[in-house]
Amino acid sequence: MACLALIMTPQWRSYLAMAAAFGLFVVLLPAWHNYHYAGVLTFLPKSADIPENLVLKPSDLLTASPDVWARLVYQARGIAGLSNGLVQATVPLWALLGVWLATLVLVARRRAFTLRTAALMAVPLCYLGVHVVYQVALRHVTAGYLSMGLVSLAALGAMRAPSGVPAASTATGTAET
Repeated sequence: MACLALIMTPQWRSYLAMAAAFGLFVVLLPAWHNYHYAGVLTFLPKSADIPENLVLKPSDLLTASPDVWARLVYQARGIAGLSNGLVQATVPLWALLGVWLATLVLVARRRAFTLRTAALMAVPLCYLGVHVVYQVALRHVTAGYLSMGLVSLAALGAMRAPSGVPAASTATGTAET
């Protein structure tokens, strides 16, 4: 009963409304994507059943056969942007990779790794890691590299900000020097 009374306070109601709106967005966005691009209203992906999408079975990664290694190299080239003749178009993406790697080194050297920073710096790996087994889609690879730039900015900003105070302002509203 006490939990219900707490939830009914105006502050908690707004939190619950935001959580419900976010949950609805998370559920409806993939459905909209599937309807918009495929003309089918479905809430779960159906692409795992398409043989062309699954380049490597996850169980194949446990074997060391030459065929598996050749397919892994092919996938790595796609993730790096070396397939499809798009080398010049992917140079900015490689620059973002360099920024991300430099940020990893800087954070490690300053011993500023927290659980939050480690999780943040792992986001690009989540974007790109699925392409080890699934076919490489340029828009997903681009999103992975763009996330490298964004998480680098966030990690560097978190290193600079003093504990409890945002980096851009202080309690008086003036900029920090």
